[in-house]
Amino acid sequence: EAAQARWAAFADGGSAQDGARDGAEARLHEVARWCAGHLRFLKLDIRGEEALLEEQQSHCKDRCLELYSPLARIPLELKEELINAARALPQACRALGALVGMAVGDALGAPFEFLDAVDE
Repeated sequence: EAAQARWAAFADGGSAQDGARDGAEARLHEVARWCAGHLRFLKLDIRGEEALLEEQQSHCKDRCLELYSPLARIPLELKEELINAARALPQACRALGALVGMAVGDALGAPFEFLDAVDE
């Protein structure tokens, strides 16, 4: 709930570092604010095994954590605009590269995740 309140404050224009910015940084900040207003939060709570199985089998995006994405409600055009704004700023472009690198590493490393480490 605290995170949701912080994002809502950011989307409404508060609690941001509104210092002097150049054009690219100001644009990225503006688009990020628009995106923040669309974020979807899912409350996580502790449940018993039966409730977890029911949730998993429901395939309902509002209930199933496997299908959850906080970015699901952001329109595609706005996501594209955010990426383009980030690409115009070197620091944000490096952050995008780091995220893509982590996603690729996670995907490629998944088959090896539970194998024993060996020297041979």
